[in-house]
Amino acid sequence: MEYEYSERIFILSILNIMNNRNYFKLFLIGFIPLWGIITLFVFTTPCFIGDLTRIGGYSEQAFAPKQPQIRFQKPAFTKIFNLREYKAYHDVLVVGDSFSQNKAYGWQNYIAEKSGWSILTFHKSDVNIPDLLNSEAFQKHPPKIFIYEIAEHGLHDFRFKGAEHGGKSGSKRPDGAIQLNPVPKEKVVKKEALSFDMDISHGIHRLQKSIKKATGSRQKVFRLPLSNGRFFSNESSDEILIYYGDFSKNDINPDQWISVNSDLHKLQNRVQANGQTLFLLMIAADKSSIYKPYIQNSPKPILSALKLLGDVNSLNVLPIHEFLSQKIRTAGEMDIFLPNDTHWSNIGHSTAANAVIEYLRRTKNIVF
Repeated sequence: MEYEYSERIFILSILNIMNNRNYFKLFLIGFIPLWGIITLFVFTTPCFIGDLTRIGGYSEQAFAPKQPQIRFQKPAFTKIFNLREYKAYHDVLVVGDSFSQNKAYGWQNYIAEKSGWSILTFHKSDVNIPDLLNSEAFQKHPPKIFIYEIAEHGLHDFRFKGAEHGGKSGSKRPDGAIQLNPVPKEKVVKKEALSFDMDISHGIHRLQKSIKKATGSRQKVFRLPLSNGRFFSNESSDEILIYYGDFSKNDINPDQWISVNSDLHKLQNRVQANGQTLFLLMIAADKSSIYKPYIQNSPKPILSALKLLGDVNSLNVLPIHEFLSQKIRTAGEMDIFLPNDTHWSNIGHSTAANAVIEYLRRTKNIVF
């Protein structure tokens, strides 16, 4: 009896071991391929450099620019983070988003080089514009030029309630012109090198994005074919990465565009009310808008915020779209926008600066 009991225990133990081995085999069968896929993505995913490759989970090997960027040795403009730092006169005051924050080769550098003007820059999230216009520094030392820069895909969210802050308003452009005194700046050429630091987080991030794309999840970055591959220097130059926010314009009510148009006019009038400061509106063109004639299979119509905005003849709108589009059509230069990013390259920033100078020349606001 005791022998039979022991035998039963032994048999159950053997069966338990066999079951555990089966579980272990099943675990290995599932784990090894998964680990192999993760390892593959880790070893083939360099560190993310561009916003679009990071957000969309695309490899920098396919979309990092091969063409080097020209950078300024030292920033030629000043960036500050709150009104307490704004104390002295500057020729140009800039309030903008991420298109105005690039110290290495941002458009303000090129304007400073071409003009010799002093330029002060705020990020729009760091300052309240009515408070800025009512500040002691602005009132006592008004700049010659106030540039408000905003990305095209964010234009529909613009609001200005300056009248509530007791500021004067006036639509007249200030008289007089500003002298240009070019000051050459030292620059360096730098090519962004791909870095394989074997960071598992980069590989897993790219794997997760690949799974989402395969399962039809909502995309935040679209990979679209181009009619030809002459626009970018990256490996997959016959494709373009587009931020999903570029299509947000499609869902905006017409009444909202009327409101934005009105608020932009209010801001312009408020800035120019002192009779000394010229207001300029810089709409940083979307990548999709500039390359629209060459993009194929777009998931939605590519709309122009400038057209949706309505009548802008009385707004001092800089010809950014015109200059960037012409550069793409005629100059034959690549990477005017970075292939892995939503932003301009140094060529794009330089082109935007040329648009500012040319606009001032056309309107006789500068003296050569």
